Amino acid sequence: CDPTDPSSVELVRALDAAPVTAMAGVYTHCGHAYDAPDVATVEAIAAAERDVIVGFAGTLRAAGLSVPSVGVGSTPTCSNPPSHLTGVDEMHPGNYMYYDATQLSLGSCTLDDIAVRVLTRVVGHYPKSNTLLIDCGWTGASAQGKESGYGCLPKTPELTIANLKQECGEVTSADGAPIDYARYPIGSFLEIAPYHSCASTHQHGHVHVLETAASREVSEVWRICKGW
Repeated sequence: CDPTDPSSVELVRALDAAPVTAMAGVYTHCGHAYDAPDVATVEAIAAAERDVIVGFAGTLRAAGLSVPSVGVGSTPTCSNPPSHLTGVDEMHPGNYMYYDATQLSLGSCTLDDIAVRVLTRVVGHYPKSNTLLIDCGWTGASAQGKESGYGCLPKTPELTIANLKQECGEVTSADGAPIDYARYPIGSFLEIAPYHSCASTHQHGHVHVLETAASREVSEVWRICKGW
């Protein structure tokens, strides 16, 4: 609903009075922060979101309605929040725990902050096309982010993913230089920091948790919830 439209107050009043609903609070998600060109714009969007939703909560309370909770946020605005959050009870970022290459490009995090990787093996060398074949396609990393290399390869930044098919992917050099195939033998692993960690994680059944970035030991296995 439009918080500046008086009919929004009546909508909340009707929902609050209905026998099958209860007013839990007001909640907004500033998805347009993803279109911000820089961090300063993200911070300005976060401040505007705060002001609008806190103001709407005040309008509802002035009309005699209870507003138990006021929620705001997205991963970009949680990572670069406004100067204060007076009147806000919660922020609800979507992939703040994981981050991804999208958040890196938005200035939400550093490369070291991205806590998820999709592992893939090199399964073919194709010097004529300057390509490595990997055993990860869009079914393993999602099809999002083709224009951005489907994410990045943090440990091998000299490489980039050129294309993901259903079960396999094609990797080439980031600068067009000939690939030194000896550095990427058949069976060796590459690490993908995905373009969108939510979509990539959903492609799998489990997450294998490591205690540190340098660790090779799996400490926990988390089952991924499926469906809605």
